[in-house]
Amino acid sequence: MTSDMTSTFETPGLFLRGVRAAYAGSIRRFGAGRRWRARPTVLDDGRAEALAQALAERDAQLAEALARCERLESQVRSRDASLALLAHELRGPTDVIIGWSRLLRGGSTQESERARAMATIERNAVAQSVLVDDLVEASLVVAQKLSIRRERTDVGELARSAVDAVRAAAEQRAVTLSCVAPSGLMVPGDRARLAQVLSSLLSNALKHTPGGGSIELRCSLHGGHGGRRVVLELSDTGVGIPAAELRHLFEYRRHDHAPSRRSSGLGLGLFLAQQLVELHGGTLSVRSAGRGAGATFVVSLPAQAG
Repeated sequence: MTSDMTSTFETPGLFLRGVRAAYAGSIRRFGAGRRWRARPTVLDDGRAEALAQALAERDAQLAEALARCERLESQVRSRDASLALLAHELRGPTDVIIGWSRLLRGGSTQESERARAMATIERNAVAQSVLVDDLVEASLVVAQKLSIRRERTDVGELARSAVDAVRAAAEQRAVTLSCVAPSGLMVPGDRARLAQVLSSLLSNALKHTPGGGSIELRCSLHGGHGGRRVVLELSDTGVGIPAAELRHLFEYRRHDHAPSRRSSGLGLGLFLAQQLVELHGGTLSVRSAGRGAGATFVVSLPAQAG
C-alpha cells in the first residue's frame, strides 16, 4: 500500500537566482521505503520578513530557556554545596560536645578536667547557637522580612563598647586594638543591629590578624552633596584579601569562589553586616592591597538630621 504525505518548510535568507525562496517537500512511502522530493517556491518579501522575524523570536526564546536552565542548575549546585557546608559547620561543635559529654559520663575525670570539659561544651554550644541565629536572620533577609527599629543612636559610644567587648580576646592573641570614636556622632538607627554589625566586623578582623598585628577603628563625620554621613573605618594588618575575592566577600555562600581564610565558611557574618547597614540607608565596603596587606572595612551611615 502506498501513502503520500506532503509538508512544507521555509528557509528565509536562501536565494534562488537572486529571488528569495523556500522549499516545499513531499515524502512518499513505498512499503518500508521512503522517497524525499523538494522543490523551490518563491516567497514574497512580506512573507519572508515575517518568517525571519518568527525564527528570530524562536531563537531568542530558546536562548532564554537555556539561560534559565543554567541558572537553575547553578542554584541547585549552590544549594547542595551550602547544605554540605552547613552540615560540616554543625558537625564540628556537635562532635566536640558529644565527645566531652561521654567523657564526663564515665565519671573518672578529675575536677580540673571536668571544668575544662564544661567550658568546652558551653563554648561549642554557643557557637552552634550563633550559627543557627545567623541562618534564621539570613533567611529573613532573603525573604525581605527583617526590620529595624530606628532611634537616635550615638555611633561613637557603640564603637567604644564594641571594642571593649573584644579587647580581652585581642590581648590574648597579642593584637593591638585601638579606637578613635568621639561622642556625639548620632545616626537614626537600630542600636542592637548596629552593635551586631560592629561586633561582626571586629570579630572578622581579629580572626584574620596574626599576633603582633594591630586593629584600629576610627569614627568621623563627613559632609558632602549627599548630606552628612557618619563614617566608621576598621583597619587591620591581617592576611589581606586578594583582588579576585573582594567582589565576593559579602556574598552568602561564598564557598562557590576561590578559597582563602577570609572567604571560608557560609559567609553569614559579613553578608548580614552588609544587609543590616543597607537597611539603615548606608553602605558597607572593603578595600585591600592584596594578600598579606591587611584590609579596611568602611561603614557609611546617614547622620541624624538636626
